Amino acid sequence: MITAADIRQVRLELTQAGVFEKNEARTFGKLVFLLTIAFSLIAVHTVLPLWGTVLLLPVTALFLSAAAMIGHEGGHRSFSSNSFRSELLYHFVFPFMGGLGAIQWKDKHNVRHHGHPNVVGIDDDMELWPLAHTREEHLRAGPIRRFVQRHAQGWLWWPMTMLFTWSIKVDSIGALVRHAKKHGITRAWVLDATAQVLHYVAWLVLPSLAFGFLPVFGFYVALFALLSLFLALVFTTGHMGLPIREDGEGALDGWELQLDTTRNLILPGWLSFFFVGLDYQIEHHLFPKIPHANLPRAAPIVQRWIEGMGLTYHRVPYFTAVADVTRYVANAWDIPAVPVPTPRASLAA
Repeated sequence: MITAADIRQVRLELTQAGVFEKNEARTFGKLVFLLTIAFSLIAVHTVLPLWGTVLLLPVTALFLSAAAMIGHEGGHRSFSSNSFRSELLYHFVFPFMGGLGAIQWKDKHNVRHHGHPNVVGIDDDMELWPLAHTREEHLRAGPIRRFVQRHAQGWLWWPMTMLFTWSIKVDSIGALVRHAKKHGITRAWVLDATAQVLHYVAWLVLPSLAFGFLPVFGFYVALFALLSLFLALVFTTGHMGLPIREDGEGALDGWELQLDTTRNLILPGWLSFFFVGLDYQIEHHLFPKIPHANLPRAAPIVQRWIEGMGLTYHRVPYFTAVADVTRYVANAWDIPAVPVPTPRASLAA
């Protein structure tokens, strides 16, 4: 059991190492660089033949997906000590640039995923209908879904992750409706709704005036499908293939749950640049307020602390994690979830 004294010890050591200090200029510069490359490539697409667009599109999506993950940092308020600037970055990148609702993402990611990683019925990052991610889910499915899960879901998983952002876009609209019913039209609602509307105006309406709706819509769909795949290759490798838990009483507390269900990824430096710190999932999950540029400095401290308590610090080569995810999904329909207690909400900050 990790005690409050254990947590104070490692937090003090991390604070003394300066890893909680913000890097606004560096992070903003990186965002400007990524978006400059992405939109320069989008401009090139307007003069390319179809085959050229097909070849260049993965590169465009790669730079755009990395920019999206800087928005993720704004959502955790690890970008700036000034909450307004963090929220400004977050709303610019997520609902405006990506069409991913600010209200929806904070609930889905900051609260449910960070507080309850790999916990069935709470963390829906691991759920993608019609696939099954536990034996219990498989047994509740109908006969056609069960056939697909037994025989095809290992092959379907990565292509289907191209729908990831689309499901979030749809649920973002639903989150606005639910928020308005529960809280009324708040400042957060207005900011989120306005940014989402401007997203579709900027990506679809205005370009269609110059290039026609069908080419613009086709490009938009293809670009965000690849962006979805790249985001899945980042987020799922940090968790999937590790134990799936069900909400209930068990042996792990909230901090041990994070360690049980989270892994770091060993990457070459050029690829780590595009992961925006999410190759250090353990440090990010335990201390989401650490800016991504400081996570490599935090990692040795956290690893020493974890291993000093006799716990496992999961760290594997990236493509080993991709293989683990693929094998896990192929067999997940026959893997039961294991009970754990509800994790502490403080980790969702």
